[in-house]
Amino acid sequence: MESLLAGRTIDEPIVDTVGCRLTFPVRDKHQKDGLTYEKDVAPILMTKCVGCHSKGGIGPFALSSHRKVVGWSEMMEEVLLNRRMPPWQADPHYGRFQHSLSLTAEERQVLLHWLGGSMDRDQSVEDPLEQNIPVHKEWALGTPDQVIPIPEQTIAATGIMDYLHIQMDLPFDQDVWVKGYDIRPGNTKVLHHIIAYILEMHDGQWERRGFLAGYAPGMGPEEFPLNSGVLLKQGQKLEFELHYTTCGTPEVDQSQMGLYLHKTAPEKTLHTGIIMDDSFRIPPQDGNFKHSRTTRIKQDIVLYSMNPHMHLRGKAMRFRVKMPDKSEQILLSVPDYNFNWQRNYRLTDPLRIPGGSVLTVDAAWDNSPLNTANPDPSRQVGWGDQSFDEMFFATYHFTVEAAENSSKSQFSLAD
Repeated sequence: MESLLAGRTIDEPIVDTVGCRLTFPVRDKHQKDGLTYEKDVAPILMTKCVGCHSKGGIGPFALSSHRKVVGWSEMMEEVLLNRRMPPWQADPHYGRFQHSLSLTAEERQVLLHWLGGSMDRDQSVEDPLEQNIPVHKEWALGTPDQVIPIPEQTIAATGIMDYLHIQMDLPFDQDVWVKGYDIRPGNTKVLHHIIAYILEMHDGQWERRGFLAGYAPGMGPEEFPLNSGVLLKQGQKLEFELHYTTCGTPEVDQSQMGLYLHKTAPEKTLHTGIIMDDSFRIPPQDGNFKHSRTTRIKQDIVLYSMNPHMHLRGKAMRFRVKMPDKSEQILLSVPDYNFNWQRNYRLTDPLRIPGGSVLTVDAAWDNSPLNTANPDPSRQVGWGDQSFDEMFFATYHFTVEAAENSSKSQFSLAD
């Protein structure tokens, strides 16, 4: 360096350096013992991949045989290394969640080491993937008790579409308790999300009294926790919020919502809490803008699930709780938020949270040019419905600890 800076001839252009030798004991063990497609690889694919990557699934190709896996091996290796797949953003160090698609370090190593090898299979036995092809039913939870067609919508070829808000009467002649739902998107090329709210007349105006159902890419049908439900009362209405994005050709969407009903009233009402804030302003070029919002839990509750939501600049979101005894716990951390996959993270073990606790949601956005999804890093960004603006919006689903079927608004049980 001294010779270079002084403009002199460099006498020793190559110098031996002292470094740390890297070893890969797991890879070496796999090479020594051998990995098999039938016993080691196919079971992981069937558990974590084939549910989407199958005929009729949302994956762009089907992993339906050893031959298909080999054909897509380079793509699979790439998305495993950069952790784009499987699409599960929750940090495994915090909380345990149902239906997790996350791979353990050991599972990821098995797949990568096998994909980097000969990828042979035992021809003397049947291909496990060919023997276990999933069947995608029209309604994943079975035939609904009530199917509600959402009015057909025509989507232009280009341009920006404002959110649509469609009110509908309830199709019931009595009060009913909903125990689950499934929203079937009609046209996934243009439909981004559907949210179904419950409306009730108050002072001569229809007001939102609760959340019923939601769909976005990555979200599937929902069965509510055992012995809980959402009450739909006579005189209420439904409001469907529809968000479409144009795709270059005129399109039509006809989506449906299927409802599953309790035969008798459940023990508890399932509530949806919302933590949102529209006051944030993300500066131009800021790669790590942070904002937090808290809410106080008024009553003892049992927490079942959480759902973080931001847009294309969304970087990370975290739920944490501070109990009355001052102890703190991270409930969910999504350190690599991905707008393309909206998740409702449902706890494996529901958590009791005493009244007086404080629930905090921390968010971070990347408004820098390094964010390849960023629509425009040169502008200040605030709240907006469209994906080129931003949101701070988080929901959580819970029941009240005391046995009750509250008729209160779901939105009134937290500060």
